[in-house]
Order: sequence, then C-alpha cells, then structure tokens
Amino acid sequence: MRIKYYIVPLFVASCLLMCACSGKRAFVRKMEGQNLTAGLSQPGKTVDTTVVDVPREVKFKENGKEAYISVATKDKDGSDIASYTLSEVRVFAKNKTVPERNGKVNVDFIVSVPKGLVDKNWQVHLIPKVTKDVTKDSLFLDDIFITGARFDDKRRKGYEKYENYMETIIPDSADFVKNFVDYRLYYLTLDRKNLFANKHRKKVLRDRDRFNNWEYKVNRRFLHYNQYPEYMISQKAGETPTTTINQLNGLSQQDLAYLGLQQQGMLDGVPVNWMLRDINLRYSPAKYKKYIQELGDDPDKLMLSRVDSLLWMDFYTRYGDVENNNARKRKSEEMYEKYVKFPFARNARLDSIVDKGKDIEYYYSQDVHVDEANKKLFLTLNGDVTTLDDAVYNMPNSDTIVYTISNMLTFLDRAPRYVKKVVERRAFENYSAHIVFPVGKSEFKLDMGNNKDEIDKVEKIVRQVDETGIFVVDSIVMTATCSPEGSRAANENLARRRSQSMGQFFRGRQNEDIELSKLIVPHYLAEDWAKLEEILNATDTLKNKNEILALIRDEKNADIRESKIRSQFPADYKLMKDAFYPELRAVNFEFNMHRKGMVKDTVHTDVIDEKYAEGLQLLENRRYKDALEILLDYDDVNTAICYISMGYDTPALNILQKEKETANTVYLMAVIYARQKDYPKAIEYYKKAVAMDKTKAWRGALDPEINQLIQAYDLNKSMFDE
Repeated sequence: MRIKYYIVPLFVASCLLMCACSGKRAFVRKMEGQNLTAGLSQPGKTVDTTVVDVPREVKFKENGKEAYISVATKDKDGSDIASYTLSEVRVFAKNKTVPERNGKVNVDFIVSVPKGLVDKNWQVHLIPKVTKDVTKDSLFLDDIFITGARFDDKRRKGYEKYENYMETIIPDSADFVKNFVDYRLYYLTLDRKNLFANKHRKKVLRDRDRFNNWEYKVNRRFLHYNQYPEYMISQKAGETPTTTINQLNGLSQQDLAYLGLQQQGMLDGVPVNWMLRDINLRYSPAKYKKYIQELGDDPDKLMLSRVDSLLWMDFYTRYGDVENNNARKRKSEEMYEKYVKFPFARNARLDSIVDKGKDIEYYYSQDVHVDEANKKLFLTLNGDVTTLDDAVYNMPNSDTIVYTISNMLTFLDRAPRYVKKVVERRAFENYSAHIVFPVGKSEFKLDMGNNKDEIDKVEKIVRQVDETGIFVVDSIVMTATCSPEGSRAANENLARRRSQSMGQFFRGRQNEDIELSKLIVPHYLAEDWAKLEEILNATDTLKNKNEILALIRDEKNADIRESKIRSQFPADYKLMKDAFYPELRAVNFEFNMHRKGMVKDTVHTDVIDEKYAEGLQLLENRRYKDALEILLDYDDVNTAICYISMGYDTPALNILQKEKETANTVYLMAVIYARQKDYPKAIEYYKKAVAMDKTKAWRGALDPEINQLIQAYDLNKSMFDE
C-alpha cells in the first residue's frame, strides 16, 4: 500500500513536466510559423541632437541680388507650397551614406518591433551588430530590451527572494563576537578572570614590598656592624673613611691581625648572619625564599593577555553557526541562478516595460570609430524572445543596412608642393667602424672580432655610391682613434701605428670593382674627447655628468683631465670606461664625394616637400591629429580640411577666406556656415559651388550640414528641373 502513495505524486509531477515541455515547444513552433522578427529602417532625416530645425524663411544673396527661400513641400496634386513643418519619415532603403568626422561616423537607424512580438508575459532581446569591411571586426552595440509587465513583475520578485536570502548571510565586515560568540558569557568570564588576576596582583605586590623592606633592613644592619672596622682600615691605609674594603689588599698580615682582634672584641655576642652582606636561603625567612630564588610571580604578567582573550573567545565561539553562514555564502551563486532567472540588463540602451501588445519603434544612434581602411559598415539585428516558463524563440536575422563612409578627403589638393633647396657640389658621408685590435697593439687582424663585417660595410658604402651614378668618391679619410685611459703620448703613438696598419691592409686588399687603396688617406687622433663629450651630452646615466663635462672643457692637459675624472668621480669613471670608452676605440671613415657632371659649387633647385607629403598622407589615413601637427605650418586648403574633419570650424574658415575661390573651397565654406547656423551664407555659398561645379549638388546629399538645407528648401529643384 505504501508504494501506491508514492506513485500518485510521481505521476502528477511527470504530467506537469510533460505539459511544461510541450508548452515550450508549442510556443516556439507558433513563433517560427509566424516568422516574426524585428526590423531595421532608416530615419528620413537626421535626428541628431546637434542638428536643429532650419528657419521657415531665409534671405540670401544670389548673383549679387537678395533672394528669399522658404521651407518647401508639395500638395496632393504635386504643386509646390510653402510649409513650416518637417514630418518624420522612415526610409526602407538598405544603403546609406554617412559622413566621417574626426575618425567617427554616426550610425543611426530605427528598430521596429511588431506587436506580435510584444506580450506582457515575454521579454524581447535585440542585439544590433556593426561589422566593418576589410578588417571584418564586429562591434556589438548596446542591447535593447522590451519587457512585458508580468514578466518584469516576476523578475523583481526573483530579486526580492534573492535579496532576502542574502540578508540571512552575515558579512565578513560584521562584528564576529556579537554574531558568532556567546558574548555575554565571554565578557563575564573575562571580567571575572581580570578581577581575580587583579586581586592576586595586589597580593604579590604587597609581598614583594615586604621582601624589599626586609632586604633593606638586612643591608643597613650589615653596614652598621661593619662600618667601624672599615673606618680603622681606611685610617691605617691613609685613605678617607669612604675607602672600600678592597684596600685590605694593601695591608700587611700584622695590620690585618690587629684589626681582626679589635673587631672581634667589638662584635662579641652579635649573630653571625648580621655581619653577612649576602642574603642567602640559610638565614632568610621561608616566605621570602621564593623572591631570593627569583621564582616569584611577575605582577605585569598576571593580568589577561590578548592571547588569553582569544583563547576564551575560541572557547565560546559557536562554530556551527559559522559553518552554516559559510555554507550560505557558498550557495549564493546557486541561489542567484535559482531566484533570478531573468536578470536586469547591464549597459542596455533601452529596457522598456510594456503592458500590452503594440507596435514599438525606437530611434537608435551610435558613434562608431573607423580608420583609413574602412569604407563601409554593415548593420544587422538579431535577438530572441523569452517567456515566463523559460521558452526561447530565436528571431531570424534582419536585413542588412550598408553604410558607405564619406569624408572631406575628396576635397584634398593632392598637387605636390615644392620647396627651394640649395644643392652642394661636394658631399660628405661618415661611418664609424668598430675595429678590434689586440690590447696595446697595432697589428690589424681581419678575423678578429667583427673586423671582417666592418670592412665589408665600408666597401658596401663605396659600391652604393657608385651604383647611384649621382656621386663620385674622391677620397676616404681614415682616422684611427684611442680612448683616453693611459698617457696621451702612448695613445698618440698607438693610434698612429694602427692607422698605418690599416693603410697597409687596404693597399694589399684586391677588389675587382673598387680600388680602395687609391682612395684611402690614413690619419690618426690620439684621444677622441669630442666624441666623448657628444656621448656624455646624450646620456643621463651619470650622476655627475655636468661636473665631468665642465672639467673636460676647462682642463687643457689631457692626462690631468683624465686623472681628475678618475679620482674625483670614481663611480662615474668606471661606467664611462665600461660603456663609453669602447666607442672611442674606432676607425672613422669620411667619404669625400662630388656630384657627377656638376661644375658649380652650388645650384638652387625645386624639390618635393617631403614633410608636407608626410602630412598629406597622414590626413588621407584619417590620422587628423598627427597630420595637423605638420600642416599647421602651411595654412592651405588641406590644413583647412584637417580642421573641418576635427570640428575646428573657425580656423578652417579663416584659411579658406584667404584662398582662391574654387568649387571645393566655396563648398567647404558652405559646410562651415551651416555648422555655425549662418543659413543665409550657407545657402549662398552652396548655390555658388553648384554653379561652379554641378557635381556639388550630389555631394551635398552626403554631408548632413548641407543635406538638411537641401531637404528643407529644395535647393536642387531648379538644377534637376533643367
């Protein structure tokens, strides 16, 4: 019979579970059958808060005459009529051109949620995603949530249950004693223990005072019965009465015997222990013996210590409660998942609560960073619908909107800029080769260190000069140098011999394509102090750098100079010797050349301004800040375009007003005037630009500053009517 009682509940639970599963499947099948999804569309006009409504009527100049223009629209018959309102429309075209400003584009769109997806028991979750061309990087924009009222109510109740559970957990910051210790018994025990300890401490202090008094009495008695003999001894020794008994060492045996007889007569009948200075156990009262043995209690250690308090706290701690609290902490994440099945969205763009099904539209605007490689952006929308019983319907992806990126770079003046340059007939090239010699010797060995690589580099430079056909090498001045340690005379002799050794090497070296032996001119320099100064000026590792540089400049004698540095700044000298001196042991090659076919010493010519070209390239790569650092010195159209792209309208306008009027410069001024809300001038300059170049009418539709004027006043009507 007991089995029957178990079967009925299990059967009911199974039925409920099957109903729930079948309900979820039915919901998903129903939604898939309807194929419902959220839609994407474009706003008919920009809803950016930086763009304001244009005035109803604008007065401007055209061909030197004043003209008026009003916001225009058409009636039901197609006739033009004046109107002062702009209705918001939606465009379902899947392509849109967006302007790039300062490395960003504004992606705006309208999210449409049909009422079939909106229910008080559901939550709609929408995820806009922007994908960049070329790099294929994806950027997920902030989510959108449309939450039903009943769904939200259950979500909040779940949070309440979770918060109620968390309130049962005692946090680590709470008072441990108050929450987990029987603190009444704990503090009562501490008070009683301290009271007993205090009483015992007072008794110990009293006993110790009595012992001290007894000890003082014994010492005074000893002094009393021994003062006279010491006085007699002092008189005999010729000293003052304060002389200590140690003076007995200087008396004869007769004197000691005499004094002993005198003392014995005086002290007859006195207890022996009265004349003893040492306080020992034999003659001490029993109650003081523990103090003599230093076994008495220390009064300062009788009171309860921190360790004692912790031990009593441990004794009264309810460890069962502590473990239960820790168990609740460990289960906090599990309980969160149990109660909070539908958490609130973090960083959501919208989390709207609705009570009943209705169509919902939401205008979405987001700035997206782009770089020089990005030409297009692709926007898609996907999402899902979640019900109270945790059924999930994944919506089909929406159609894709393609955003084509436009910028002001189409107005760049890409004509090369030239600068005057004075070309010298003669030219020089220096190369410092780190040739390694045996210590203190001058013999050059090609296979030592990196000597072969260094010689190959010298020959490579000569070949490269010949291959260009621009220069001819006249001579190569080879200068061997030494570091300053040692005497200058020895260094000069060593540098001279090393230079000669290198010269002999090149004279004996055979190459089919170059003859270095005819070009090499050997020189030597004993100590290269100039190079050392250059190294010191470029480093910050020396503590006394300035003092060493001053010493190098002021001391004319090289040997004294090096000796002073070594003695006055030993730490810095060691660093110089290890890190800098090896660079001074080199062979420097100076290549003297002249331009082939050039007779005059100097020629003035025009060359491409490479600095300007670099700034223009940075501008084309949309690295506006870096480009502006270079273009600031030029103040031309390209500088103005850089300013406009960064949003600096006033300096851009100042430059354009000085430039020669072209369709590009006039159009750019129209953009700036529109930004500054000077609509009469914006219309005037836009019409002038279109008159100079009709393609500016199509360009105007790409720039929001001009497009709002075109749409409001139908500025392109006359051109298209033609």
